[in-house]
Amino acid sequence: MNAEIDFFFLNFEILLNHYKFVMKKVTLKLAFLIFFAQISAAFCEFNLPPNPVNYFEQPFNVVNYDFHITFDNPADKYIEGICQITFISKSLSPEQRFYFHLWGPEIDSVFLNSERVEFYEAGDVESGTACYFINYVPTEADERFVAKIYYRGNMISEGGDMDFGGVHYDDEILYSIGVGFNNNFVSATRAWLPCFDHPSDKAEVVARFDVPAKYTVASIGAFASKSETDNGRSVYTYKSFDDIATYLMTFAVGEFDTVRIQHPTKNLPMTIYAKANQVEAVRYAFETLPEILDAYESYFGEYPFDKLDYVLTEKGSMEHQTLVNIASSIVMNAYNSQNKYNSTIIHELAHMWFGNSVTPFDFRDAWLNESFASFCEAYIYEKIFDKPRYIKHLRDQGVIYFNYGVPREGAQPLYDYDRAKASNYPITIYYKGSNVLSILRYLVGDVKFLGALNHYISKYAYGNVNTEQFISTFEEFTQTDFTEFFDQWVYEAGWIELHLDVISVIDKGDGSFESNVTLSQTQASQGFPIIETLIEFSYSQVDMTPIHKLLMLDENEQTVQFVSDEVTFSSISSYRVNYGNDFVVPARIVRYTSVESPEIAKPYEINDNQFTFEITSDYTGGIALLTDLNGKLIESVNFDKQSISFDKNIFANGLYFVIINLNNHIYIEKFIK
Repeated sequence: MNAEIDFFFLNFEILLNHYKFVMKKVTLKLAFLIFFAQISAAFCEFNLPPNPVNYFEQPFNVVNYDFHITFDNPADKYIEGICQITFISKSLSPEQRFYFHLWGPEIDSVFLNSERVEFYEAGDVESGTACYFINYVPTEADERFVAKIYYRGNMISEGGDMDFGGVHYDDEILYSIGVGFNNNFVSATRAWLPCFDHPSDKAEVVARFDVPAKYTVASIGAFASKSETDNGRSVYTYKSFDDIATYLMTFAVGEFDTVRIQHPTKNLPMTIYAKANQVEAVRYAFETLPEILDAYESYFGEYPFDKLDYVLTEKGSMEHQTLVNIASSIVMNAYNSQNKYNSTIIHELAHMWFGNSVTPFDFRDAWLNESFASFCEAYIYEKIFDKPRYIKHLRDQGVIYFNYGVPREGAQPLYDYDRAKASNYPITIYYKGSNVLSILRYLVGDVKFLGALNHYISKYAYGNVNTEQFISTFEEFTQTDFTEFFDQWVYEAGWIELHLDVISVIDKGDGSFESNVTLSQTQASQGFPIIETLIEFSYSQVDMTPIHKLLMLDENEQTVQFVSDEVTFSSISSYRVNYGNDFVVPARIVRYTSVESPEIAKPYEINDNQFTFEITSDYTGGIALLTDLNGKLIESVNFDKQSISFDKNIFANGLYFVIINLNNHIYIEKFIK
């Protein structure tokens, strides 16, 4: 735009003189129409480069990628390619820009409708919008253009501590991963293919890979052909007639063995690509794939694509459309632990519905992929096993969120989280999101919940969606306003932290006892909102029989009563949240006090090496226990002085509890390393 404006102002006087002449020849009205039309052209703004976390519509729509790629020696990560991109103009503006991305290899030349054209750079690296563009001039509505890009060079990956997105050569396999954890553009298919690398624009694909004959190539879409050449090479062709987002494209080149999985009733190709020494483990780990697929179809309808393949790679796992990269370590662990229902295999299959068929417009909405796939791990376990397995898996996910996600990421919303603090794919959107969906399921009931998800999947199948559209669709089906729920759990950051105080234990005189417990939300002190939600609150009796209470947290502080034939209610460590039978809330009890257990200690000093408590009571001897979030004992210390310290270097990052017992008075405090 700037060049055109400069041109206009520099030549403004000439332009005026031109129109003085014109006005002598034509009517005044027509002259001014021509004058302002040229001014508009001079000031015309081109469409801006796309942003991976801020979708806005482009004036073009890619409908097809047709590419031919040559690899001579996969270990070199060197590529030569021709990529033909067919796109449709959605605008009749005088001149537009078609944007595309390439990262690593270099462009040799670009042709538009068979004519060589100039290409230019746009955007910037810092904002994740760096790209190339060519100009095109549409002359009619929905006009088709064909851009052909010749390129070559070394393929790269994002690097750093979490080197994930891009192209890798590991264990004699060349392969790509479609997204990065820390790269600011997220989608990484640009590392090997010139493309409009944004999830909002999905297209059909014809992919050809030319390799030495000893190699096998796996890729997305249906296998179309393998042809042999006279010079000892093979060309593999794959075709995807279901539109695909670029970040879901992939390939893998290696000397693979293949394991075919046969479904008992479906004619769906299912192939696992692996090294020869992995085949036994593959046969074991994927034996139940047809059963898992059936469980998914019982929930969400027919599998949406024409094949289901997996390839074992060192890095993973990633849900590329119809070809999942599964980390080889995952498969070997499943084999070694004799686990035929591995949660990662289940998780990645969920993405064929949540993420691949229904794809976010941009990566602010990545929770629509990862929260749903994580929830489906538990949902499938319920289908195959039972409801307790569902609850246990949700609870395990919550533990991971609090032990590993919270210390690393802090408080993050599910939608549009802070990538600088949390990476492109934080634990928050996996396991907090899964727990949140379990609450939503409980609130509307099984029939409406599943019906609403199927309504959503059907409405946006093979297209794009954002969070607002998901919420609208869910409310449309359930006929319920969930504004407050989604505001609290999706758009707001944080979780629930509770202070539990046993304020009295009363002998009712009939052999039973009543415990009155106050629960206070304390997360407001960290800047998180007070949350109104259901929560399952439990007390485990001496014989481990639980007493469950379904409680609505509708204010900052409230009191709950438990009745039991035991007098042990003051054993405050037996009170828990999320040990019920229906759902799991992102919540934790972070402080315990009791009428029988006054505050006998307080945190005194925290530094890089130790955590110290000061004893504030008159008692001078006791025992201190250090446990993790699951109650596992880490360290036990007897002491007879006014302070007690724990060496931080003896345990990993996570959430821990210190339980101090002084003459049967209990003090419990949490801390995070």
